[in-house]
Amino acid sequence: MPSPRRLAFGALGLCGLLYLTAGAAAQTLLNLPFGLWFTEVFIFLGVTWVLIRFSGRLPVAYTRLESPGALPPLTGFGLGVVNYFALVIPLQALALRFSPSWLRNLAPDSSRIFEGQTTLELALVLGAVSVAAPFCEEFFFRGVLQQGLSGPERRPVQAVVITALLFSVFHMDPVGFWARVELGLLFGWLFLRSGSLWTNVLCHAGNNITTTVLYLTLRGSQKNEGQLPLLPVLGMGAVGLCIMFGIWRLAQSHPVLLDAKVPPAPSVDPPPLRPLHRVAAPWLLGAAAALALLVAVDHRGIRLTTLDVLYPLPDESALDARVRSEERALVKLRSEVRRGHSPFKEYSRRRRALYASISPKRKPR
Repeated sequence: MPSPRRLAFGALGLCGLLYLTAGAAAQTLLNLPFGLWFTEVFIFLGVTWVLIRFSGRLPVAYTRLESPGALPPLTGFGLGVVNYFALVIPLQALALRFSPSWLRNLAPDSSRIFEGQTTLELALVLGAVSVAAPFCEEFFFRGVLQQGLSGPERRPVQAVVITALLFSVFHMDPVGFWARVELGLLFGWLFLRSGSLWTNVLCHAGNNITTTVLYLTLRGSQKNEGQLPLLPVLGMGAVGLCIMFGIWRLAQSHPVLLDAKVPPAPSVDPPPLRPLHRVAAPWLLGAAAALALLVAVDHRGIRLTTLDVLYPLPDESALDARVRSEERALVKLRSEVRRGHSPFKEYSRRRRALYASISPKRKPR
């Protein structure tokens, strides 16, 4: 049986490789909402689950997924919401204010995952952000990586810090790097404190749900974290920190708030080893079925997305009025083509022509 550390490094290497290849391809070349779910379920959860089971361990027991009772997860959810106002927004606002423009240009615009989606796709995005990401990412980062990095020397603080840094690196957002490191530290501490993965899963969900609700509520406004005056943001952070301190003191006097009722890891004989292909087969079949269903349901959308990647257009703010008008008309045509009401060739011709007019040195392919 491989050691927890070897298991952690194996999961880190394999998940990292698949995240940068299969996950990126699914999100950029196929369909973004589908790609988000595919990445979380079949890479962060599926690959890690297979490696744990192949190592001769039980995934639920190993990652501390047994029911902890109601109070620790609820406390974790509340901490996730409060922490967003106390530290995430202030750290993000400070980073946006003091980061150089070239670094801000490298940061992905996460709000774009909500733009241009159908009702069903928007529901899938919301589910991926609020449910799939908290569960699957915590299963990988805290359930396997943090536990493995603790090692036989039992260095939990070092493991929490390293895992938090890797958690932020995986999000590939240089401006939001330290805000996500802080989140990783909170999730890691909750995992250590409660002994249950569900506490940090619900904390992660509280953070993501708060982010999503605020974005959907304020997206019609011109204000965002980077444009808010710094003094009110820091004041809000100070109030949030006071509330977090109050929750922490309350948990000290009432340990039931964070002490999960999780039984110790079983000391019985490990389950029999199974061949890797048998352990991985259900996950591989599930991934193949999901891809086949996507192609059957949205083959036009896949073709359109591929074309958009081959002929990218800049953000509207970088275009003159005439080109902006043409791009908006192209967006409308794209929707019609996806529904089968207009021919794909017409969209392809107009997309290539607009791309060539914006980039005169590049000839349409």
